Amino acid sequence: MLLYSHFLLKIKEFKENGAKIVHVCADNDINGNPQRLYYDIRNHKCFDEGYMGHNAVPEYLRKDAYEAEFSFKLKVSVELYEELLALNKIFRR
Repeated sequence: MLLYSHFLLKIKEFKENGAKIVHVCADNDINGNPQRLYYDIRNHKCFDEGYMGHNAVPEYLRKDAYEAEFSFKLKVSVELYEELLALNKIFRR
């Protein structure tokens, strides 16, 4: 699966192609719950999607989040998904 360094390179590639948000997807958990988040490239912040879809991000990012679901999607391991959420908590502003 994708290592964190490869994740960052992919984020850079998406940014060069106009992405503001990347839709990051891991496999569902054992109970079938989604494990997806939106990664805000500019602020390096994650928004856990849960069952809210693109409404999980602040209103000013929703259009970009919606577009990311189709144009800037990245499949990651569950471990990387969890690491991104953990980093988000550590560096919360």
